[in-house]
Amino acid sequence: MGYVCNLGGANAGNGTWLIGGVIAACWFVVAMKVLVLSSAVSYLFLSLIGCIGYKTGISTMEPSRIFFQFWMILFYFRGRADWIWSRR
Repeated sequence: MGYVCNLGGANAGNGTWLIGGVIAACWFVVAMKVLVLSSAVSYLFLSLIGCIGYKTGISTMEPSRIFFQFWMILFYFRGRADWIWSRR
């Protein structure tokens, strides 16, 4: 039984930490408003990515992977540029 409980806890992903952190940082009512709004926005982006995948005839994973890799690279270089400019 302990093994099953450990597996269940190990599968608690980043979303669990995000929701718990928002609830801990804000009051419960404010946190619920933030979580409902952010969930709606994230599902909007996911549905748009699904629509792009449907229109292009490829799986949903391909455009989402390209989209998120683009933003991760952009944020990485922006962070590096901010760091370089702050040192001068």
